[in-house]
Amino acid sequence: AGATRAQLVKESGGLAWPSGLDVGVRSRESAIARPSLAFDTDDTFLVGQIAQPSAEPASPFHMLVFRYDAEGTAIWPQAVSIPLKSGAAGQTVKMQRRYDGVVISTAERSVVIKPSGAFEPAR
Repeated sequence: AGATRAQLVKESGGLAWPSGLDVGVRSRESAIARPSLAFDTDDTFLVGQIAQPSAEPASPFHMLVFRYDAEGTAIWPQAVSIPLKSGAAGQTVKMQRRYDGVVISTAERSVVIKPSGAFEPAR
């Protein structure tokens, strides 16, 4: 509750990260949604979550996107924060890899996020 953990299973069936890794958002449980994952390259993946970054009950929700390498190391120094006009911690984002990045969608908006962390409206 209040945190997101990841585990990578190797082709051999063993665990790459024996204790798992903290990824994504860490906040009070009612301020974050379940994570969504997508590989943006063969060796890197994105974690996307809807959250209230300040964790204040009336603060606006954002789509927060984190990028990690195959070792579980954060590639971006901080999450890419995409503001939402509406949102709730129960919503999850949909993520789909495509040729120029990953499409990240909520009921409100869809964006393409690039490996650099730049994003633009999805077409």
